[in-house]
Amino acid sequence: MIFARAAAAGLATGRGPTVAIDASAFELRAASFYYVHRARDRRRGGVGRRARRAAHAGPEQLYAQLYAPHPKLTVAVHTASHLIAGALPGEGPTADVPAFEPVLRQAVTLLRVSAVVADAGFDCEAAHRLCHRTFRIRRTAIRLNPRHTGQRWPQTPARRAMRRQFPWRVYRRRQQAESVFSRNKRRLGVALTARTAAHQREELVLRVLTHNLMILLVPPANLFNRASLTPKTRQAQFSAPVFPRGGAEGDDRGAEYRERQLQKRLFGSWMERNGAQARRCSSERLVPAPPPSLSASACKHRRDSVSLSAPAEGRAPADGC
Repeated sequence: MIFARAAAAGLATGRGPTVAIDASAFELRAASFYYVHRARDRRRGGVGRRARRAAHAGPEQLYAQLYAPHPKLTVAVHTASHLIAGALPGEGPTADVPAFEPVLRQAVTLLRVSAVVADAGFDCEAAHRLCHRTFRIRRTAIRLNPRHTGQRWPQTPARRAMRRQFPWRVYRRRQQAESVFSRNKRRLGVALTARTAAHQREELVLRVLTHNLMILLVPPANLFNRASLTPKTRQAQFSAPVFPRGGAEGDDRGAEYRERQLQKRLFGSWMERNGAQARRCSSERLVPAPPPSLSASACKHRRDSVSLSAPAEGRAPADGC
């Protein structure tokens, strides 16, 4: 339903979209990263029972301390619109490869995928075989994991092709998945409010739904979706201050400000196109007619009536005046 409306709105158009698959972790509490590490260092550096236990801990205990369980979300992102086409909530730290097939299967049911990109966490021959043979996807760009082969050449054909000639031009689209996670955490927060594992998975699914609705329901030129904007249009659009949306007064103030900015831009472009005429009219102390694209409210600062200078003394007015 969401992708059908996105296609009707022009967000998910094209016959061969690219899907980027990535995973990210979420926090269980809202404490800052700095506070957590300082508290951990204070416990390890003290003379208490926990510090002595950490000093004599084995590799498994140290691994459990460094990599604590956390909520994890794997997504398949439509790179052109930043819509999430597939999502699988889980718990980390775990490998990324098992979540590759479920999220890709969800994306294939919604889009006609032509290329799949992923980082080295999804490096395996089964991922290439799934894309090419099962889903008939033409191109794959999955980075090779150096921990698997090191400097040696891979033994399987698809991974050897990645080593022989890697498709960097397609792989550059993977950064859109990082942008999706960055936007989601900045807008909705990096920490989850649920406490049980089942409720955390439900909250992650709700985050995905909220993310898609924020892109779909708000027009493309908004503060949430900036994927399709060039640097020049982004600077022109987001240079204006954002007013609070606490009540009707704040909304009216922001709407009036945006209307004034639009009118100034329209009048400025008209002045650039008709600069000679405007200078000639100003020298004759005449007010030029406003362009037809401007509304009546844009011309409030202009004089409503044209006042000509009075004729000089001792000189008769010209015929017809």
